[in-house]
Amino acid sequence: MFPTIRSTMPSMKAICLNCRIGLHDSHTCPKCKKPLFHIGENFRTPKKTDTKKWKILEYLVQEGYDFHICKHAYDQGNISEKFPNTMEQAKRLIQKRKDYYKNINWKWPRDY
Repeated sequence: MFPTIRSTMPSMKAICLNCRIGLHDSHTCPKCKKPLFHIGENFRTPKKTDTKKWKILEYLVQEGYDFHICKHAYDQGNISEKFPNTMEQAKRLIQKRKDYYKNINWKWPRDY
């Protein structure tokens, strides 16, 4: 028979803001059946009990934060971001990313 072929592509991480869970390679939450937000393979999902970080994450998602920025931008030193610890840091992060997008003539994800 044919050999099993495994993908070399990284699995896609997704989160459910409603249930506060992270999943791989899924489009719908198995608990609440709502669509998931895809956030990239390197993102660490906050602990379910960390309400503060989940609120920050929800804000980033609602603002259209692109968790899938190309690796090239990081390699070139254009972007170095850590997950914000406060809502104020999250707002500055959104503005910083919007400024970066404007500088390289990209559209902000919510503008598509």
